[in-house]
Amino acid sequence: MADTKRAESRYNQLTMERFHAMVAGREFGRLKHHWLSAIGRRTSFTNLDEWIEEEIGWRERDPGSWEALQGDVANLSWVYGITEWHVLWALFVKHYDPTLQQLATHPDFMTLRQKCLEAFGLKKPFRNVDLFLRWHSRLSGQDLSVWESLEPQVTSLAEGLGATPTGMLMALLIQNYQPLESAGLMLPLDAWSPKPRLIVRGTSPLLLEDLALLGQQQEMYVEFHPAPPEDESFQEPRGNFSIGLDIPLEYPPELAAHRAKRALNLGRDMLRGAGLNINQRIHQGSSTTCIKTSLILMIGNPGFLDTLKNACGPEGMELVLEPVNATASGDGSLKPTPLSAVRLHLEFPPHVGSGDLVKATRLAIRSARKTLENAGLDLGERLRTAPTASQIQALRVDGGRLAPRGLGDLVEAQTGDFPASRGILTLQARMLKSSFKSRRGKVQKRLRRKGLLPPK
Repeated sequence: MADTKRAESRYNQLTMERFHAMVAGREFGRLKHHWLSAIGRRTSFTNLDEWIEEEIGWRERDPGSWEALQGDVANLSWVYGITEWHVLWALFVKHYDPTLQQLATHPDFMTLRQKCLEAFGLKKPFRNVDLFLRWHSRLSGQDLSVWESLEPQVTSLAEGLGATPTGMLMALLIQNYQPLESAGLMLPLDAWSPKPRLIVRGTSPLLLEDLALLGQQQEMYVEFHPAPPEDESFQEPRGNFSIGLDIPLEYPPELAAHRAKRALNLGRDMLRGAGLNINQRIHQGSSTTCIKTSLILMIGNPGFLDTLKNACGPEGMELVLEPVNATASGDGSLKPTPLSAVRLHLEFPPHVGSGDLVKATRLAIRSARKTLENAGLDLGERLRTAPTASQIQALRVDGGRLAPRGLGDLVEAQTGDFPASRGILTLQARMLKSSFKSRRGKVQKRLRRKGLLPPK
């Protein structure tokens, strides 16, 4: 479990590079200026609560303008592979950080917060943890009885979000307190965050309805195809069902194997819940050939399509083309980055052995990344995060050149003043300029290597 948590943290940091590249891009800046001006604002909203109030009013007073905004948001989401809600909030909320859990967006959180404030006789949440702890140390017997009445609701919400009851109580009573350790549990940042699917082919409507209800409980999608495949490995009695999982190409292999095993277990539980007989014990070593792997490419970048087709041959990877939503693709002036356009697809029957599935998943990820390397996209031998990636916006890395005084402006923004004496740069200023130039070069090289910036 600890290894999985570390892998999730690494994956979130890698996805954040795409987010930072999007925010630093010129198209994002243009859209931000355009839509803030459209609602009569010069600056972003200071927090998410203020933006949510504005959003509700905007939807009611000008549905046409709101729909146009949604189209621009979908376009940016398509280009960088970032989920639409994070793109929207980044456009309007000042210094928005998607790695923090935005609990204010949860439908039950604000309702329970108001209930807790009224029950404890508080007008508003505490500004910081110190004020909360002082209040907590002076709780009376009556306050403790109030907590006992609220505890079941707080515990239920905490369990649903992976937090402790104490941490959730602090989040309810402290402004901007984050009780969750890892990002992405509530609102994934990556638009292609793995979502398991049970693929059903040619079955009865009643069984399909039962599986759909079970899928809602298990948080697993049910995808229906009217005719069974011709492949013998999917024929009766198990051939009507398979399990599908799409994996981003920067997903750590150990985390991908964990997600694949979880998808397999969820699929088996759903089929058993629907009354189908699935063996409890699966023999290993006899089901590897049943696991199908392929690369899925969104059609939107014809040049990259031709390159990827040629690169798939040496690795034996099948390439599947996926049509692009017309709303997301916009007017065709923007093209998706390779990391947002390509993902690995796994499909396997419910009788596959978990050990065989883990081996096949790791091998498929290795082949997929090798295919991308042959296509000119270098993710590195190992998936490593870069400390300088979070400075993309601060270093003004947007694919263009800095103005003649650009490095000097960066030094001034860092120090608050430009260190010079009688018009001559001080040693500190020269060292800072050299440091910023080096950092910009490293970040640009990394982003170009991953296809997030156009080549020189």
